[in-house]
Amino acid sequence: MGKFIRHQVFMILAIGFICVAIFPLVFIYCISLLIQSAVSKQTAAKIDKFWDIIGKPYDYLIKAID
Repeated sequence: MGKFIRHQVFMILAIGFICVAIFPLVFIYCISLLIQSAVSKQTAAKIDKFWDIIGKPYDYLIKAID
């Protein structure tokens, strides 16, 4: 019974982390993709470089799930 409760607590914390930390990052990433399509190529390249530096949200999502 104790192992089951620990597993449930871990799952709640993991799902909470995904919701709080990763999903807002995904939303910001999607907005930046829309901005990239509407602005000049130079600005789009800067936005791409920014996401390359901090990492793309789906990379973090895969790390959180594994």
